[in-house]
Amino acid sequence: MCTAKRSSHPSVAERMAIDADRLLNYQDKRYKIASDGSLRDSKGKFVRGTRTTGGFDFHPENRREGGGWDKRMTASYQYRRYWAMEKREFIALGKRYRAIRLEDGENLDDYPYEDHTIVEESSLITVWLGFDSLKHVKEITNRVEGRPTKAYAP
Repeated sequence: MCTAKRSSHPSVAERMAIDADRLLNYQDKRYKIASDGSLRDSKGKFVRGTRTTGGFDFHPENRREGGGWDKRMTASYQYRRYWAMEKREFIALGKRYRAIRLEDGENLDDYPYEDHTIVEESSLITVWLGFDSLKHVKEITNRVEGRPTKAYAP
């Protein structure tokens, strides 16, 4: 037997019954009007059929472009990106970000400034510091590869 999927929105008849019930209970003082204008029961919960002003239906401008999060804005993604670069390319990028200092005799015009995010810059600096610091290498490895699990004795 095939049944149609029930819509989450009430039919016109159901809506009229809900409105009649709400009106009756409001007159009996079982419902209260909250500061946002919605009807609430004695426990403070929304009355069935109450529409709130939140969510993307009312504020579509709050939706993200494409609907998801941007993986480029994570430290793990940036660590992987910088680890995959050749050292020459990595250093040139750091100088364009103005995150790595120029050596004596280098010209600033050789490295035109590139706009970037804070996540990119902090990840680049952490990878740069990882050349000399075991602490930074551990942080990067744990972030990218995951923390090692403890070995349990049988």
